[in-house]
Amino acid sequence: MAKKSTEVSHTDEVLSQAFSSPLAQNAKFKQELQEVEKYYQYFDGFDVNNLDSDYGQTWKINVDGLDYVPTREIRNYIKQLVRKQSRFMMGTSPELTFNAIQSGQEEAAENKRILFESILEQNKFWSKAANALVDATVGKRVLMTVIANEGEPIDVRFYPMPQFTYIVDPRNTSRLLSVDIVYQDERTKGMKTEAQLWHHYRYEMKSGPGDSGIEEALENKEEQCWLTYALTDGESNQIYVAKDGSTTIKKVDAKLVTIEDNMGNPIEVPLAVTESAPTGLSQIPCRVILNEPLTNDIYGSSDVKDLITIADNHNRTISDLRDALKFKMFEQPVIIDASSASLKGMKIAPNAVVDLKSDPSSNVGGTGGKQAQVTNISGSFNFLPATQYYLDEAKRAMYELMDQPLPEKVQSAPSGIAMQFLFYDLMSRCDSKWVEWDSAVQWLVSMLEEVLAKVNVTTEELPENILNSYATLTTLSIEHKYPLPSDEVAARQVAISEVQNNVRSHQSYIEEFSKKEKADKEWQRILEEQADLDEVSGGALPNLVNELTQEPTLEEEQDGYPKPKEADEEGTKSTSEGQREFTKIQSEM
Repeated sequence: MAKKSTEVSHTDEVLSQAFSSPLAQNAKFKQELQEVEKYYQYFDGFDVNNLDSDYGQTWKINVDGLDYVPTREIRNYIKQLVRKQSRFMMGTSPELTFNAIQSGQEEAAENKRILFESILEQNKFWSKAANALVDATVGKRVLMTVIANEGEPIDVRFYPMPQFTYIVDPRNTSRLLSVDIVYQDERTKGMKTEAQLWHHYRYEMKSGPGDSGIEEALENKEEQCWLTYALTDGESNQIYVAKDGSTTIKKVDAKLVTIEDNMGNPIEVPLAVTESAPTGLSQIPCRVILNEPLTNDIYGSSDVKDLITIADNHNRTISDLRDALKFKMFEQPVIIDASSASLKGMKIAPNAVVDLKSDPSSNVGGTGGKQAQVTNISGSFNFLPATQYYLDEAKRAMYELMDQPLPEKVQSAPSGIAMQFLFYDLMSRCDSKWVEWDSAVQWLVSMLEEVLAKVNVTTEELPENILNSYATLTTLSIEHKYPLPSDEVAARQVAISEVQNNVRSHQSYIEEFSKKEKADKEWQRILEEQADLDEVSGGALPNLVNELTQEPTLEEEQDGYPKPKEADEEGTKSTSEGQREFTKIQSEM
C-alpha cells in the first residue's frame, strides 16, 4: 500500500475509512479495494509537500549523496481527461421525453414528465450523476439508491465503490439479491476506533423475517425487499440490538454517545435505531452502474488503468528534462594559464573589465611562456528533439486512449462540422457509456413509479393532475446533449422547410426551439391568429369595402346618416376615395 498523502483529500479519506469498515472483512472485497485505491490515488495526482511520499503519480526522492534536490514535476493529465469526459457527457443535462402508450393520454404523459423532472431537479440528480460518473470512471462502478421514507421527500443518492457490496442472482446478473452500504458517521471521523460509529444498511429480497433471502430467491418464492440497519463501532461490534428480536419497526433507546462537534466541544448524542423492517417494495431500491462492463460482468473496469504507465513515464521524463536543462543551460567559464592575482581580481558582471595576466611560472626553465586564455564550456542540447518527440507522443497517446482530440487540433478546427468530426470518437465513447446510464435512468423511473404508488412521500406542490400522472403508461426517450457548436440558424431554416413541405408538424418545431411546456399554448395562438387573418381576408375586408362604396338608404338618412353628395362629381369623388382606401388596406396586408 502506498504511503498516505499528507494533503487533505476526500477520496483518500473515503478509501482509508473503507479499509477499516466491516466490508473490508471480506478478503475479495479488500483485494479489489487495494486495486481501486491505486486508481483513485493516480486520479488525485500527487503530494507536493512530502519528498518521501510515493502517493499516486509521485515517487520517492532520495537526496543522499546529492548536492541538489532532483525535480519532481507532475502534470496530472489523468484527472484532466477524466473530468473533461464527464463534462462532455453530462455537462448538459439530457432531455427526458415521456411518450404515451394509449391514445388520448398525451397530456397525462406530459404531466408525468413535469412531475419526474421536478423530483430529479429537487434532488439535483444530474449534478450528482456527473460526480458519480467520475467515481465510476475511476473506481469501476457506483451505486444509485432511492430512499423513500413516509412523510419525507424522495432522496436519490450515489455511493462509490468503497462504500458498498452486493450479491447478484447467478441466473440474471442484473438482478440484485442483496446490497450492503457501509459508511462512517461524519461526527466520529478521526476519533479512536472504539468511539467511531459506522452505519450499516442491508437491503435484501426475502419472503419473511426468518428467511435468509438468497435461497428463497433461487426457489422463486414470493418476496419483497427488507431493510436491516445496524450501528457498529470501529471494530465492527454492533452497539444496539433489538430487545425482543422482532422484525417489525421498533425503535430502541440507545446509550448516549459522546462525540465532539465541529468546534471541538464534547456533546452527547442520543440515537434511536430501526433494526429490520419490510419496505413494501417489490425490488431492492438500488442500481449498480458499471463502467465499461463485459458480458455478465459484475465488477466493471477503470479508465485510469490504461493511463498509469504512460503518466508515470511522462512525469519522470519531463522531470529529468528539467534537471538536464538546469545543468546544461548555464555556461561554465574556464581560465587557462592565468595568474592567481588575475583570478582573485576577476569580476563577472555586465561590461566588467578583466585584467588578465599570464602566470609567470609558465616561463620557468627558459621555455616559452604560455598566454593566458579565457573560454566557456557550454552544454549541448542535441537531446531536446528526441525528448520533445517522446513527450508529445506520450501526451497524444493518453488523449487517444480517452478518445479525446488534442486541444491544438480543436483550436484550429475551421468549422462546426469539423469540430463534430474531431469529437466523433469521444461521442461514440460516451454513447457506449450511456447504454449503462440510460438503463439506470429507465430503472430509476420505474422505481419512482412504484414508490409514488406505495409510499406516502411528500412531493413539491404541484397541481393534482400532475401529481397523479405517475400511473400513466408511457415509454421513456432520453436525448443526450453534447456541448458541441451547432448552427442554430441553419437548423431552424431546415426545420421550417420541413414544416412547409408537410414532413414535419408545426408543434414538433415549436417543441424543439422553445419550451415544451409552452408548445400547446404557442400552437393555440397560431391557430387563433390564423383564424383572425382568414376572417379578415374572407369576410370582414369585403364588407368594409362595401360599406365605403354603398349609397345610403332612405332609412339611414332618416336615422341621421350623412346625406350623399348630389353632384355627380362629388359622388365620383366619394367612390374613388373608397377604392383608394381599399387599395391601401390591401397594400398593408
